[in-house]
Parts: sequence; structure tokens; C-alpha cells
Amino acid sequence: MPVEYESEIVAGLTIKGTRCYVLNGDIAGVGAYNYYMYCYDTTNGIELYKNPIVGGSVSTPFIYKDKIVTANWIGGFRVYCFNESDGSTVSGYPLQFTASGGTLNSPIVYNDRIYIGAGPWFWAIDINTATVPAPFPLTVTPEAINSTACAGEGKVYFGTSGMPDDQLYGIDATTGAIIPGFPVKLDSAVDGGITLANGVVYCGSNGNIIYAIDANNGTILWQYTLPSGPWSGSFYINPSIAENKLVVSSPKSNGIIVFVEPSPTATSTVTPTITLTHTHTSTPTITPTITETETIEDTFTHTPTITETAVDTATPTATPTATEGEFYLKLIGNFPNPFKDETQIIYELGKTSEVKIRIYTISGELVTNLQETGNAGTNSIRWDGRTTSNREAASGVYIFIIEATAGDKRAREWGKCAVVK
Repeated sequence: MPVEYESEIVAGLTIKGTRCYVLNGDIAGVGAYNYYMYCYDTTNGIELYKNPIVGGSVSTPFIYKDKIVTANWIGGFRVYCFNESDGSTVSGYPLQFTASGGTLNSPIVYNDRIYIGAGPWFWAIDINTATVPAPFPLTVTPEAINSTACAGEGKVYFGTSGMPDDQLYGIDATTGAIIPGFPVKLDSAVDGGITLANGVVYCGSNGNIIYAIDANNGTILWQYTLPSGPWSGSFYINPSIAENKLVVSSPKSNGIIVFVEPSPTATSTVTPTITLTHTHTSTPTITPTITETETIEDTFTHTPTITETAVDTATPTATPTATEGEFYLKLIGNFPNPFKDETQIIYELGKTSEVKIRIYTISGELVTNLQETGNAGTNSIRWDGRTTSNREAASGVYIFIIEATAGDKRAREWGKCAVVK
């Protein structure tokens, strides 16, 4: 049933099982209302409990194990922690860090630590002891941290706003040390959410641009300017990953844009007969039938690991099957996808290799060949959307096979892309 509040709901809500958690706040910053974190039964709308929040909140509550974490908007920056079962306050909370102000973003919890930014400080809090470990809080003055962080693989990422230093930071989750290659300078402020998947950090800027950034070294793998709509102001772009797709919401675009995100890399076995075997258990696959002078067998397999992010879902991650310096091929994907005029096929090599890419129609007809010498690390090769006869490829789905050769070693992977005219 509908529920009325004294002030607006300006944050996201969190659902776990048959319970829904939501906070009310006041984006105008008046602070003249009663503010609470509410817990409702989703089956009947009955209020199970509510907890007062000083100054209201624009944060989305984060559930970690049996606890709920949130923060406030004005009236002095506070971090709250409640027991999920009955709403009682966890010992040592709320923690008040400043006498005024608050935070515009939401907390996350990773490896028993709460991470949240407020003003020019980025905090880590031990959720069990309600203490701040050294060297936190980190200071990014004169910038402000308005984005909700994300974490995984022992690292935490957050964005800042404060011209001319609008940046994406990557830090070690334990020591707070900045990851080499970070912070990454972006075109404008990062005020929205951040997502980590398959070793890539996705974030949006107030310039209405979505970025894909290597989580380990800060390299910008690709960026895409989203279409403009009727709205202006702070844009709060929010990317998320679901079913191997990158879903981006953009207020300025007045819509949702979906990119095909690369599938998790499978364990690959290459034999002298050039038979590549994969297994895939998470998504349906298309196995192309292609007539060539050699046989290609494609069977798919992968066992994803789980990366904890700021959403209550599991995200598969991908890891190269060879150590650094050894021969391996890892297909990252092609971006943009779908595309109209051209796309970049992005891949990673363990060592310098000769790379060939063959692009086919879904029925197995060869469209074009691409080739280059790829260096160790991340590479990309451009397809201009044309056939070997220099004609524009028709709209539709295409299969591409990428092959890397170094001496007597060879590896193959395949992917799908779509042309939309």
C-alpha cells in the first residue's frame, strides 16, 4: 500500500527477502522534518520498525551480513549501523565525524570495512569495532567526494568533483595506498555510481561520458559520449553489470543505454591440432558453423569467482590463464557494441604475438580479415564496419574469431558484435 512521508525519498531503497529498507531526506537541506530509516514487509506494506536519522539521508542503505549501514545528509556527518533483525543500533554507532554537513553518497561494506566519502575525506571504518584504521581518512582536498565507491579484488574505487581535478581514485582496500596509474583524470565530475567487473572499472562523468578503465593500472580502455536529452545539471550517471551487459542510466540522456559487456574469460586449452575447448555455464551461447581449411571446435566453460560490489548481486570476474610474461590471449570485448560506423576489438596478450581476426556473418560467410602485431598487455584493433570488398556491412549480428600466434604457440577466442544502421 502507498506510504506517505513528511519529506521526499531522495535515495534508493534496498530489498532483502521480504523486507524493504528506505530513508527519507530533504534535498533542499532544510532539515525541518522528522527523518527515519524505515523497514517494511514487502508482502503487505506493514512498517516493521523505523530508526531516526539526524538531518535525513540521501544514501541508499547497504546490507552486509546481518547489519544495515547508512549515513546522513546534513546536521553533522554520521555513519549509522543497525541490526537487520530488529533495527537496534549496533554498539559504538552512530559515529559522528564532523559538526556540520554530511554526505551525498552511499556507504559500501567490503571485507568487514565500511567505505564512504564525505567532503574532501574518504573514510574506512571497521564495521565490528566502529573504529577508523590508519591511515584513514584519506584527504583529496580541494576536491569533494560525491560518488558511491565500489570495491573488489582488494581494491576500492571512488570519484571526485572539484574542477580542474575531476578524477577517479583507486586505492588498496587495506593500506589506503594509491594504485599505480591512479588517480585518472576525467573530463568532469564523477557524481554517480561506480561498477567493477572483469578487471574493468565503469564510471560516468557529468559530461555525460561513460568510461571503462583498467582496474589494475588506470588505463582508459574506452569512453563513449552518451546521447543528449532535454535535461541539464548534475547528471549522476549510474552503470551496472547484469547478464554480461553494461547498463547505464543517464538523466541527461533521459534514458537507459545498454552495452554488450564481455563474457567472463574461460580456461582455455590449446593443443597442436588447434582445438580450443571452453565450457560456459552462465549464459546461452551461439556456436557458429564455419567452413575453413582447419577445424575449429567451440565448446564453452567457465566457473566465475564472486566480486563483492555496492549492489547485492554477484559479479563474475575474469583472470588470464597464464602468468605475466607467458603466452596467453584474453579477449576483453569490442566497444561500442552495438555500433554504427566502427568498433574497437580489445584484447590482452601475455607476450608480443601476431594477431589475426576473422569476422563472419551468423551463417558462416567470411566478411573481412584484420591483422596486426600485438604487444604484451592491452591492445585494440579497429573494424570500420566494411567488408573485404569495401562495402558497408549490413545491420545484424556478426561472429569474430581472434587468433594470437607466438612461435609455436597459438590461442583462439571468439566474440559477437552487432551492426546497427
